Amino acid sequence: MSPVKVVLVDTGRGRDAAWVQARRADLRLEDGDELALLSWHHPRAALPVVDHLVLGPTLDWGRREPAHPSVTLPRRAPTAASHAVAGLPVWHPRRVVHAVQWRSRRLTRLSQPTARQIADRLGRVVPDLTPLTSHLSSAELGGRVRARLGVSSDGVATDFAIAAARSRETAALAAWADVLVPFDIRSRKAAWVLARRVAGPDVPADVNAAVRCVRARRHTQG
Repeated sequence: MSPVKVVLVDTGRGRDAAWVQARRADLRLEDGDELALLSWHHPRAALPVVDHLVLGPTLDWGRREPAHPSVTLPRRAPTAASHAVAGLPVWHPRRVVHAVQWRSRRLTRLSQPTARQIADRLGRVVPDLTPLTSHLSSAELGGRVRARLGVSSDGVATDFAIAAARSRETAALAAWADVLVPFDIRSRKAAWVLARRVAGPDVPADVNAAVRCVRARRHTQG
C-alpha cells in the first residue's frame, strides 16, 4: 500500500514534536504515511516530519524561497513531478506549456480593469508604493503596504499567501502531497493559493474534512 503524503499549512508558534504527533493522530495517519509542514514561524526544535519550509516573518521579500529548518526524519526525495519547471530545458514540453499558461493568465489580468483604473473611476487616490524597499522582511513590507492602503489586519494570512504564491519550492511541496491541510484560519488563504497553483492534492477546509480525504486517498491508493 502506498503511503499517504500530507502537508500541513500552519501559522502557529512554538511547534514541537508533541504537536506533530498530535496532528498525526488527528489526521488518522498510519506509521508509513508521510507528513510535511509549511509554516509561517520557525519551530522550537527539529520536528519529526519529512520536510519543513518556513515562509514567515524573517523571510527577505527579495528572496522567493523559504528557510529549511532541521527535521528528525529523512527528508523526502523530490519526485519527477515536483521538479521546478525552471530547471527544465527551454524547449521542454512541460516548460513550454507552463509558459503558455502563464502568459494566458497574465493576459487575462491585463485585460481586466486595474486597481488604479477602478480607483480613478471612483474618484479615490491610489497611494504610491514605489518608496517601499525590496529588502524588507515579508512581515515588514506587508505591514507597510497595508498601512499605505489603509487595510486594518494583522496581515499574516495575506503575507503567508503571497509568500506561498512566489515560491517554487512551496509549489513543489504542494505538488508532492496527496492532501494539503490548512491547520488554522490564517493558513487557509495560502492553501487556497496553492490549490490554484498546482493540480493534484486534495485541499480540505479543515482537519475534520482532511480525515475523510486521507481515508479516501488510502482506499484509492491501496
